[in-house]
Amino acid sequence: MNSVGDWVVRRNADMVLGFLLNAFLFFIVGILNVDLRNVWLGIIWLVGSALWVSNFLWSTKTPYIRMTPDQMIVAAAVALPRKTIPWNGIDHTQRVGERRIDLFLKDGTRTKVYLRLVPLDDRDALVEEIERRVQLSGPRQTSPSN
Repeated sequence: MNSVGDWVVRRNADMVLGFLLNAFLFFIVGILNVDLRNVWLGIIWLVGSALWVSNFLWSTKTPYIRMTPDQMIVAAAVALPRKTIPWNGIDHTQRVGERRIDLFLKDGTRTKVYLRLVPLDDRDALVEEIERRVQLSGPRQTSPSN
């Protein structure tokens, strides 16, 4: 990550590898169920395995957060739509311990950025960069950390 221009924040690699482990376990259970003549249950487990593989592939390809000079795009999960938030649409931020940073938008809504999805070494830099960009866009205030 750098402090000029675009930032791309990848997902925590340990979490992403967990998706692959789940896919493997689902696959084994599916094969065992098919082998034990419980075909329908085995098919359900194999479909679950395929979904875990697709989540793994999506998570390795799609960054969690992409920041441009004008906006931040948050892609939290494969099944959820991406949130595009213009910097000038953020009223203020609030860090909630080590867990997350809340973005309070000018339209009265709140978006949560979960820090556990970000590599440990990048968390503080991410929070600092979000707060810096919000300040540059002219927010009202930044709330203190809890």
